[in-house]
Amino acid sequence: MIERLMLLASFIVIISLSTQMNAEEVEKYITKPDKPIYLAQDSNQDPPKDAKQDPSTDSQSLQSHEHSSNVTHQSSAQAIARQLSNPVSLLWSINLQNNWTFNKGKLSNGKYKDFYKFDFQPVMPLLLTEKIKMINRLDVPILGGKPVFNPGKMGFDNDSGLGDITFFSLFSPNTKPTAAKPYEIIMAVGPTLIFPSASKDSLGSGKWQAGPTGALGYLDKNWVIAALVQQWWSYAGDSDRPKTSQMAIQYFVWRMLPGAWQVGTGSPTISFDWKAPDNDDKVNLPLGLAVAKTTSIGKMPIKFQLQSWYSVVNQDTFGQRWNIQLVITPVIPSPFKNAIF
Repeated sequence: MIERLMLLASFIVIISLSTQMNAEEVEKYITKPDKPIYLAQDSNQDPPKDAKQDPSTDSQSLQSHEHSSNVTHQSSAQAIARQLSNPVSLLWSINLQNNWTFNKGKLSNGKYKDFYKFDFQPVMPLLLTEKIKMINRLDVPILGGKPVFNPGKMGFDNDSGLGDITFFSLFSPNTKPTAAKPYEIIMAVGPTLIFPSASKDSLGSGKWQAGPTGALGYLDKNWVIAALVQQWWSYAGDSDRPKTSQMAIQYFVWRMLPGAWQVGTGSPTISFDWKAPDNDDKVNLPLGLAVAKTTSIGKMPIKFQLQSWYSVVNQDTFGQRWNIQLVITPVIPSPFKNAIF
């Protein structure tokens, strides 16, 4: 039920946003300092100065105009695709993540237990000064039928509801590729927080958690390679719940292809539970493949991403083995066109 509602909500958001934006006006989606970065690199020719004028009735002029418009549109989609894969991009967007996860372990006698999770992730970057930007991301998880072991009946309950909300801010230099250096080194640091917002004890830790986060990577015309690291320690919350210390490393490897297509690893997350009583339950390491396409629906740029991973290192007692993820990412206009300070 939750799965259907979240998928329906995703399409409602897409439809409502698609009537408000224009995919060809890239300056609405890329803050001014980033606007010229990639468009020239993605096109083999500059758009003609008269591209916006009425085309000539001459057939050759008409074909030339249509070709130039098509090149410009594809260049815009390619630029947006690359920016959406960059963890410190200045693009505003909403990640609508649909996850189908398959867990198993000793507690399930080697049988798979699956559940659905929807993550609502708005990405809200701000250009603080001409040289410093701040990337803010909120993650609101909604879980459907999560298998939770019940020792009383030596079996599993299926719990649904809101999970713990995560928020981070990354501070990064506002660097730009140039003709002499046609690539970008991604570097960022900041704080990350987890709020005990779960609607049921089984869906969260019951703890307020905080720690550092950082991103490091490389980006050029053809590749995006990066990692986002977050570490949390509990500092307050339900005294009856155990203290927490956990880390998440989300990594990205994308190869840009013509037509705003991408292939790569997607964005899997390596998780570490440093407080797990059994060493065999501390780490989950997924590997997999992903394909993505950036296009437009109506007036709205949008990215579709399908990926699947298998955890080559996993929890023996009970944990993730397979994950299938469908991510729909509409781009939204930034309310800030210039640096705040």
